Amino acid sequence: MTAETKMILPSPRLPLRSRLPSPDFGRGAGGEGKIQKTLTQAFRYALVGVSNTLIDAATYYTLTRALGLATLPVLAKGLAYAIGMTNSFYWNRTWTFRAKDTIYRVPIWRAAFLFTLTHIVALGINAGVMALSLNLLHVPEIVALILATAAAFGWNFFLNKWVVFK
Repeated sequence: MTAETKMILPSPRLPLRSRLPSPDFGRGAGGEGKIQKTLTQAFRYALVGVSNTLIDAATYYTLTRALGLATLPVLAKGLAYAIGMTNSFYWNRTWTFRAKDTIYRVPIWRAAFLFTLTHIVALGINAGVMALSLNLLHVPEIVALILATAAAFGWNFFLNKWVVFK
């Protein structure tokens, strides 16, 4: 045997188990599999989305019914949407994607900018898929709505996971 071969081979004195590399089977540092982690994040992302929708609706109705913006519904909707998006940014950053390890590496202004840009594009995707589904595929409105929502959800989840909160 050459000196190079001796360096590659494990020591015969160690048990076989300790000489073999330990497979992680796609598990992250916490032992959670990558697929399981992604599914957990997708579920959390959906829950945050539901909370955003509820916050958006509650804020809109509060602004238009209780705070006198009934004559300015578009302004009220814009404010309500912005509040829902702020909620989304906070919870997705701190809970869904647990970006605490990157909070100090990625400036918050960069993450907020990318998050906003991602959601603006998602609005276009949502409207585009809705229009295509209704006008080209001639599916029922509820099916078009589900397809549009799923497309925007997929776009936003992918970019938030692998770009915005990476």
